[in-house]
Amino acid sequence: MWHNEACARKHDKFMFAYAKSPSGFASAAARTAPTTWRAWTRHEHHVVEAQALGFNDQEEVIAAFGSCVNIREIVGLAPVIPVLTVTELGTAVPLARALVAGGLRVLEITLGTPVALAAVEAMRKALPDAIVGVGTLTRAVDFAAADRVGAQFGVTPGLTPELAAASRGARFPLLPGVMTPTELITARAAGFNVLKLFPAQQAGGLAMLQALGAPFPDVLFCPTGGITRATAADYLALPNVACVGGSWVAPKAMLSMGDWSGIEALARDAASLRKP
Repeated sequence: MWHNEACARKHDKFMFAYAKSPSGFASAAARTAPTTWRAWTRHEHHVVEAQALGFNDQEEVIAAFGSCVNIREIVGLAPVIPVLTVTELGTAVPLARALVAGGLRVLEITLGTPVALAAVEAMRKALPDAIVGVGTLTRAVDFAAADRVGAQFGVTPGLTPELAAASRGARFPLLPGVMTPTELITARAAGFNVLKLFPAQQAGGLAMLQALGAPFPDVLFCPTGGITRATAADYLALPNVACVGGSWVAPKAMLSMGDWSGIEALARDAASLRKP
C-alpha cells in the first residue's frame, strides 16, 4: 500500500498510537479533514487525534504524513490532472484556486520554468486541500528539490534505474512515464504498477492502451500528451485508465489575461468527465 518503507513505518507508528489511545480518537474537526489526513490508515473511518503523536493540530499531521498517500489513490481523485506550466509566480495561487474550485484537486506543475518549485510551495501553503505534484522529474536531484517544497507526488517522462532509486528515497509517490511494453515491464519490475503513458498520442493512444490491457491487467494508466477535451472521454472509458493528464484546462491565453473564472469553468467541465 505504501510507496516506500518510510511511509510504512509512519503508518505503523500511527496505528500503534491509535490502539493505545483511551479516547477512541473522535473529533468533529478530524472527520471533516481532507483525504490526506486519513489516507495512511487502512480504513478511512479510523480517524486519529493529532495529539496522539504530539502534534498540535491536524494541519501539522497533514504536513508530516500527508505525502504518504499512494499514487493509486491520487490518480483516483479526479478524472483529469491539469499539467501546468507556471511562468509567473504571481499566477500560481489564483490558478490553483480556480482549478480546485472547479473540482480538480490534483495538480501537476512541470519543472519547465525558473519559478516552478516556488509555485508548488506557494500552492501548497495557500490550498491545503489540493494535491500538488511536480512533473518533468528527469534527474535524481529533482526529487530532492521537489521534496524541499512539499511536493505530494512526482511525475517523470520516463524511468531509469537512477530515477527509480531516487523515488525510493523521496517522501512522495511517483507516477513514472512509459511509452513501450518493454518500458512497462521494466517499470513494473521496479515496483510500479500505476504509470503515465507518455506521450500518449504519439505512443499509440487508445489503441496502445487497449493492446496493453490484456498482457498487463494489473497496470493502471494516466495517459498524458496530446489529449484534449474532445478525446478525454474516450480514454476514460478504458478500464485500465484511471485519469488523464491535460493542459487544456489552463490555456495560455486565459493565463495571460488572468481569466480565473474561465479556467474554473474549464475545470468544472473537465471534472464532469467521470469514468462510466
